Amino acid sequence: MLACFLPASGLLKSDFFPKSDQALMTINIEAPAGTPLESTSELVRSIESHLQEEKEIASISTTVGQLSDLSSGDSRQGGQYATITINLVKKEYGRKESSMSIADRFRQEFSSFSGATISVSELSGGPPAGADFSLRIASEDSDTLETVSEDVIKIVRSIPGAVNVRSSNVALPSEFRLEFDPSALATYQLSVSQAAILLRNATAGSEVFKIKQAQKEIPVITRYMTGYTSSLESILSLNIQNRSGVNIPVSAVARVVPTPALASIERYNGKRVVNITASADKSTNGTEIQATFQQKIISYQLPSNAEFLYG
Repeated sequence: MLACFLPASGLLKSDFFPKSDQALMTINIEAPAGTPLESTSELVRSIESHLQEEKEIASISTTVGQLSDLSSGDSRQGGQYATITINLVKKEYGRKESSMSIADRFRQEFSSFSGATISVSELSGGPPAGADFSLRIASEDSDTLETVSEDVIKIVRSIPGAVNVRSSNVALPSEFRLEFDPSALATYQLSVSQAAILLRNATAGSEVFKIKQAQKEIPVITRYMTGYTSSLESILSLNIQNRSGVNIPVSAVARVVPTPALASIERYNGKRVVNITASADKSTNGTEIQATFQQKIISYQLPSNAEFLYG
């Protein structure tokens, strides 16, 4: 009877597919949301130059614009992502260092890399079966969900052997909206439609006429030069002319309201859900990480409007 409870208690290491020496691993690069492909490519090149000095590597291939995690099966797309797939020299051809040891070494070497988050993933001994550690957090309140998610991430990162700690909350580039003040518009003799037309012309342009060419009509669109709309500050400095001929800056009649954006939102029973995942390095396994996490959250005060979802 005692043996039935040992894995859950963490006293006995248990893993259906323990990590074994494989010839394939990936290095995933995640730059801040909104980073263009060109900038991500520059980050990748600096990592590639380091890898080229490795004698245990047979070949590498890089994909910019996509992240693929071997251990968890996680896949994401965007200019801020990149994946370097590494084929190691096969053991029978003279590789001396195990893939697990190489992965741990890379994690240490790239831990202080600036400009992006670097994670290293290697294959387990069996088919992909998801992350070694996974916990879903549910709440109807987005602020509570974000706070609890950050707390859980800190706890998991403090567990020895837990690596590649990641949240399913994928942020998109920051967005904002402009809210017009009705009283300010009235004071400056302006209307919402006047302001809306100006902003539409500034950001998207407006069609002034069409040119007929053969059987086609080519629209001619006028818009502000790039320098006038390249930043939020430049848009706020644009002038709207009122019926008295006075130029009024957008900033005098509108305020900026930041709007957080996420790539996707998972829901469970009407609540928003965030999934926190982690991989195990060669010193531990998912069962041990889960057991340690359970011990660490005993003293954690989970808000009444949030819950942990297991299974």
